[in-house]
Amino acid sequence: MGFWQRRREGGGWDADASRRRMEAGELPLAAGGRLAARPGGWGAGPGKGAIGALARVGFLPAAPVTGTAVLAFEIAPPEPDPQWAEPTLGPQAELAAVSRAQERVRTLALERLGEEARQLGAAGVVGVRIEVRRSPEPAGRLVASAEGLAVRPASGGPVPGEPFLAAMPPAAFARLLEQGLMPLGLALGTASYYVFAQALVWDPAAQVPGESAALTDAVYEARNLALNRLHSHARGLGADGVLGLGVDIAVEPFEDFEHTDHVIHVVAAGTAVGRFGQPAAPAAVRLVFRVGAGGVGV
Repeated sequence: MGFWQRRREGGGWDADASRRRMEAGELPLAAGGRLAARPGGWGAGPGKGAIGALARVGFLPAAPVTGTAVLAFEIAPPEPDPQWAEPTLGPQAELAAVSRAQERVRTLALERLGEEARQLGAAGVVGVRIEVRRSPEPAGRLVASAEGLAVRPASGGPVPGEPFLAAMPPAAFARLLEQGLMPLGLALGTASYYVFAQALVWDPAAQVPGESAALTDAVYEARNLALNRLHSHARGLGADGVLGLGVDIAVEPFEDFEHTDHVIHVVAAGTAVGRFGQPAAPAAVRLVFRVGAGGVGV
């Protein structure tokens, strides 16, 4: 008898059933079991100051919630641009499949975090942080883990709609509500660019000696693309702006036969906010960048 069969017959974890639940958009069995077995109270979550800030605007802590997703992906050089002759291959190109994977794994983790909050009867989740790691090989996996504190109305009444997600801590959430604003969700934008090694050759005539103009240009292109996608996401949420916006940029080498290319990953994330009673998206979405520590972990 196989190991997985023994676990099923013994009433334990059933990997097949858990997979089917996730394919149907539900939480894995382990997450449902954890929520069902959760003791009263909210555990070692917020401090007294955070609880007081939440109470000031009519909320109480519910429980810490989490969301996780693992996604397979592969980094491979894009097809050469036919307008460029060998050996240059063209300076750079977006890895669209990698960009989508970076966005998808975060979205899945955040959706599952929100579903845990919904099952607890929470109005939303504050202090959301999301961390993404990946295996070092080109054909590997992205692992996203999101966590935050679910909050519920102090009145104990029913919660309409889906839980909101906010990267800000409880005190900042309270100040936001006092200003007539409400978090609508986390806005995301991702972009991954591939830069061919031939484009990285140092140009002695460059304006900045030693600068790799192609790599600098690719960073600009990827960042602009990620911010444009975040802007579109925020508009889709009906936001007036995005607070605590952070842009994370990573450059990694990619060994391709006898030379080293580079891949640039850009992730932009922040809390989309809107004014009370304004369901329609405005003509322009304001972006407010975070300064210093804090904000969304990307």
